[in-house]
Amino acid sequence: MYDYSHNQMLSELSCERLLELLKESQLDFLNEKHDENFFEDPNFDEENKEQIAALRQLYPELNKLNNATLYDMYDSYMSDCEYIGGWGVPDRRTNWFIYYVIGKNANYKLEGYDAQEFGKQYIIELLKKDREC
Repeated sequence: MYDYSHNQMLSELSCERLLELLKESQLDFLNEKHDENFFEDPNFDEENKEQIAALRQLYPELNKLNNATLYDMYDSYMSDCEYIGGWGVPDRRTNWFIYYVIGKNANYKLEGYDAQEFGKQYIIELLKKDREC
């Protein structure tokens, strides 16, 4: 169970600070699992390009992820955690997606909420480490 201070730390987490923390998590592993040629698929259309552009705006701290990885991670997050099979152009940010990406990066076999919780705990530990310094 998380105490109030953990929730407060997470709510105060800025995009800039999250970007700094993500540099420590080495997201390159996820890129190795996805082929950038994904976008040459004839099923990839203009809406998919709009989705990627929106994700890039909402999650600038995930700039290390290539387009195919970002798209696949969000698609997996939406189906595993939000139970949404088809999604449009995202219009709001949620840190739960960030936690999911961090959890999947740590252990690709983690699914859904397990990946989210692991990612959240990882960020909490980094924030606690920051406050000790």
